[in-house]
Amino acid sequence: MTTTDNDEKTIRNGVGWCVRILAGMRLGYHVQGLAEKIAYSYLYEGFKMSCNDIGYIEWQSNWMNSQIVEDNRTDEANKVAIQIMEELRL
Repeated sequence: MTTTDNDEKTIRNGVGWCVRILAGMRLGYHVQGLAEKIAYSYLYEGFKMSCNDIGYIEWQSNWMNSQIVEDNRTDEANKVAIQIMEELRL
């Protein structure tokens, strides 16, 4: 895997994590305020995440996902995530 391949994978993961966070928030779940700000900024304002941000966003996204799964709202969250990606033209 080249550096470029790794960077592209990180970007895809970053988008997925941020979309999951924002989708969960639209469903009424909450994450730490910094995660919300980073996710929004990354998707809508072109913010570049540092290595520390990536780990933090991944952790917050995983936490959000477990809450969604625990409440059996995965299908609903996936629909909201698709709406967000359509808004962003991804």
